[in-house]
Amino acid sequence: MSGKITMQALALRQLSVILDDEQALSLWEEVKTELIQRDMANTVKEVEGSTTGNLDTYPRNDVLLVFAVIMTDHEDWPCNGDRKSHGDFVNQLVATLKERGYTPA
Repeated sequence: MSGKITMQALALRQLSVILDDEQALSLWEEVKTELIQRDMANTVKEVEGSTTGNLDTYPRNDVLLVFAVIMTDHEDWPCNGDRKSHGDFVNQLVATLKERGYTPA
């Protein structure tokens, strides 16, 4: 249940989208699978232990990295100063958010 809450909180704050319960659970399963494949079990534990959806910086960054991998063909969230890939990343992210039917906040 807390994976759902965390996905809803991070999606709202970081992606400016509102996820319904089903979307949040589905996204959490994708994120959890990728985190486990990357040997980030401590992040999974932190997410599943959160009752508010708030995460410390380190696990939050892990989840955002996985958001980038799942929703774009990028291997990481680009830095603000990375002009070369930032526009492409944003375009892919927006397209995926629309494709998945996520509601803009």
